[in-house]
Amino acid sequence: MNYIINKHEITFDDLHDLINLKAERSVNLEFKDFADINIFDEKKQNKLSVLVSAMANTGGGIIFFGIKTKRKKANQIIAGNINGLTCDKIKTVLNLKINKPVKNLKIGKINLNNKFVFYINIPYNNDAPHIAHDYRYYKRTNLRISLMEENEIRAKYNKQKITEIEFFGILDTSGVPTLNNGQIEVINFFPKFLIKNNSNVIEKFYKVELFIPSSLHDADFNLLQNKFSRLHNKYSVFSESPRQALFQNEIATVLPAKIKVTKENFKDFDTENIIIKVYYSNGIKEHYLRIRDTFIYNKKRLIIDDFLKKQTISNNKPNYLSL
Repeated sequence: MNYIINKHEITFDDLHDLINLKAERSVNLEFKDFADINIFDEKKQNKLSVLVSAMANTGGGIIFFGIKTKRKKANQIIAGNINGLTCDKIKTVLNLKINKPVKNLKIGKINLNNKFVFYINIPYNNDAPHIAHDYRYYKRTNLRISLMEENEIRAKYNKQKITEIEFFGILDTSGVPTLNNGQIEVINFFPKFLIKNNSNVIEKFYKVELFIPSSLHDADFNLLQNKFSRLHNKYSVFSESPRQALFQNEIATVLPAKIKVTKENFKDFDTENIIIKVYYSNGIKEHYLRIRDTFIYNKKRLIIDDFLKKQTISNNKPNYLSL
């Protein structure tokens, strides 16, 4: 379920994927009752600060509120509603209850007939360690929450002196159609992938690999084809090692691509992922993008029927994803 953990926005379809695939609780994926997000109860505030700080101290992840589990696996969506509860209020409480608030914390909700499932998305790079409401450092171990050891706390503080490079987002995710006798023959996408240095240290040596399903890659697009590295199963892999340093909080564009979608390869567009791997001095980051959720046409998700009916060319403006 890495593609869900790494997403910036969670959708109704993602919830059903969690249930249908019986997603299992893990160190970085947790399911809680909806009542556990009730920040108007101080005891729930304190428990929430422990849970969020522990996950932040253990590599980040996502917590869903409104999903029941069975044998540690997502089993049923039970949404709820609490008057006055908003994402901003939840974030305010967490910022007050956690010493050194979690950086880039994302809180969202999904509407299901005026009832909601809330989620808290904690990024991998979150400036750990964090202290809960009781001035203690917590971590997640075997799906349980426990106190961090002194050597673990020291290691987290020392890590703040190390670079953290990660995938940041995509520019230009709207499709451009090619028509034949008034019908769409091809829809092309020209995304530009972005990475960011989220640390306070300059990174001089890093590499980015882009995995695109071979059936969707246009080999005539030389800007990417010149970066071809190898074939890996169903993927064409492209690699770039920029020579210039990446400065603190700097965002850089890497590996501009062209994705070519037709009726014949639509199944791969609808079911496969794009994978971005970032190699740098402190490790490797891997990010999954579900293609059908990432790229759009006419401001909506592309469907197979788009290739079967006559169209008029519209002026699609580039949109921005995951920024």
